[in-house]
Amino acid sequence: MDELRSSEALEREIRDDARKKAERILKQVDEEIRRLREAAEAQGSAEGERLSERYTQRADQYREEILARLPLEKKRLRIQWAEAELRKALASALSAMPDEELLALALKPLADCASFFSPGAYHVECLGFDPALALARLSLVLPGFSDQLMDSAPGKRSIHVLSSEARASFRADESTVLEYLDDEQREALATALLGPVEEL
Repeated sequence: MDELRSSEALEREIRDDARKKAERILKQVDEEIRRLREAAEAQGSAEGERLSERYTQRADQYREEILARLPLEKKRLRIQWAEAELRKALASALSAMPDEELLALALKPLADCASFFSPGAYHVECLGFDPALALARLSLVLPGFSDQLMDSAPGKRSIHVLSSEARASFRADESTVLEYLDDEQREALATALLGPVEEL
């Protein structure tokens, strides 16, 4: 129900904004027509009629262009709103997510780049996660991983892996997981949260 009210308010805001823009443009066009008519009357009525007709046509063309743009502007504003709602919902879900689930998501990209870390020639900093859980998960992903290679401490949940020669680095936290999900699962997440994307 709140979403419906929010959607109706958004539609009203879009219509009001488009109407104000159209009124402003039409006012400018009418003022230009009035000015040209006055100038034309000074030059002669035949020339004035021709100019008046030309600028009336231009005003009609502007009106048509504005009306043609309204659906696109409405769509753009709805997509902006949906994007903000999706990111807000994702951030909220990630902050409430248990360590095990967040670690599984955070370490997914690390599995793809684990080959950049030579066995044992790196250091891991683990903040905010249960150390035993982090040890278990990291040992499945990193070559030659052992508990001597990891420091753990309280703080905002994050994992940072840095090679000994500082040539390779991997960092994951709630914000990088959010970006990963936004890139990889955007359509599925948006559909789950807001309904079919094509209906936005």
